[in-house]
Amino acid sequence: MIPHKAPETLTEIDYVKYLVNFPSIEVSVAATGDWTIVVYDTCRHFERETHRCGVHDTGEQPLTCRYYNQYRCWYKPNLTGQEPPDAYFLSAENFMRWADLLRFDDAGKLVAGPNFEESKKALAGGGSRLSAG
Repeated sequence: MIPHKAPETLTEIDYVKYLVNFPSIEVSVAATGDWTIVVYDTCRHFERETHRCGVHDTGEQPLTCRYYNQYRCWYKPNLTGQEPPDAYFLSAENFMRWADLLRFDDAGKLVAGPNFEESKKALAGGGSRLSAG
């Protein structure tokens, strides 16, 4: 998961549309307003035979991994169920349904859009998440 700035312009929304057209990418929007690019792929250091990290406890291990706290993990409740409580996901299948709710001024600046609950409602029942498939 890669943090991403919340889009504020038509150009930035178009970039999100571009991202979700890659087969293993969705964008998550948290109830807090935080945006994240979700890449459904395996880390190149994951060793399938042992199910372990090949760079664990080495200088190559990213700090994000080194200091990961499994007890404060946001991922588990939001990526393991069908309806995550604290996020919604934009995919190639549902992006346009969500984007149609956005309004821009003449300069392309985002001026109105659905709040978190309105977005979840608009996206309910459409465009399955990649992790479910």
